Amino acid sequence: LTAERFYTDDGIRWFRTGDTGELVDGVLRVTGRIDDAIISGGVKVSLAAVERVVRTLPDLSDAVVIPAADERWGEVPVVVATTAIDLEVLRKHVADQLGPAARPSRVVVVDQIPTLASGKPNRQALAGR
Repeated sequence: LTAERFYTDDGIRWFRTGDTGELVDGVLRVTGRIDDAIISGGVKVSLAAVERVVRTLPDLSDAVVIPAADERWGEVPVVVATTAIDLEVLRKHVADQLGPAARPSRVVVVDQIPTLASGKPNRQALAGR
């Protein structure tokens, strides 16, 4: 893995991250992760963007958005949260800001969001919900 992440080009050592970004007026802004994008119904959807929108709703500040396989759409966003919310309210809120492909397919309510030692959500532990 180290050899994949670190490489040398023209004598300069580089590090490949899994981050996505954009360069605007000479400023690099990290916009998400390569591994958090899904294709839902032929449309690229950033799970990080869906999560940011979901977390603006009351009592969903700890919500996590994960991918799930879907026969019809390929993959879909799924919200995992410690608080229940009406799915149609959630879907409309997300669609209004990110478009219909970003609408979560369901909400999974858990007692607690599992975390890594760093305090970040443990998305692998939530996979398959």
